Amino acid sequence: MEGAMDGTPGGAGRADIGREEAAASLAAAEGAAAKMRRKASSYAVYCAVYGTVIPVCTAAIGLGPFLLGLESALPVVFTTTAVMLGVILALVIYMVTRPVTGTWFLRAHTATMTAWGVLYGVTMIVGMTAFRGEPAWWIPMSIATALPFAATIVWILRMNRRDR
Repeated sequence: MEGAMDGTPGGAGRADIGREEAAASLAAAEGAAAKMRRKASSYAVYCAVYGTVIPVCTAAIGLGPFLLGLESALPVVFTTTAVMLGVILALVIYMVTRPVTGTWFLRAHTATMTAWGVLYGVTMIVGMTAFRGEPAWWIPMSIATALPFAATIVWILRMNRRDR
């Protein structure tokens, strides 16, 4: 008979080679999964930084001119925009240097940035037209712009915990 009872051609010796190959494949898969978890952790860091800096800058744009007694909001807008762009550039460089991206990444990033964009747009348009320098608008709405990032961080942490 060509094979052993385990169905491998060549008998029991072949079964040992199959087990070694299977063990190597499982080790490689675990290594890939660990890289994916690190990538997810990297995106959680991205979300934490973005979700902290951008709302602070949003509040500064809305409240800065009022608190500083400025007639024009332009100096504050230019300064905070420069800070936001610097942070975004640093975050993009940070994420590009992380080599592995899971299949979840594009959907998670698109959903997070879309939700943030809608909240940020509403905050800025409504705030600059109807609530200039009004803390009752700018503080809660600045916090609201951080919520998509907080939700993504929670999702990533749950996903990582489940996958271990």
